[in-house]
Amino acid sequence: MRKSKAPARVTPGLEVLAAPRNGVADDLTRIAGIGPALSALLNREGIWHFDQIASWKARDIAYFESRMPGFRGRITRDGWVEQARQLARGDGE
Repeated sequence: MRKSKAPARVTPGLEVLAAPRNGVADDLTRIAGIGPALSALLNREGIWHFDQIASWKARDIAYFESRMPGFRGRITRDGWVEQARQLARGDGE
């Protein structure tokens, strides 16, 4: 049986991707609080695009914070979801 390379669905309804759409990822480091290391971690978890982060609910935030030792509270404190919404709309261009 062949195994999928796509990351496991971390919470119901959350879109995770094995690779960026059309082979081009958004630069997640444009979100304040996400540096290269956290961007790489998010990519490993199947998060490549602003619209994915923009759709996060409380359960998604809790999941990703559990994957980021030493950064608990950062997603909410730095407003990643709202920043991602603005960037997904093109407001941060």
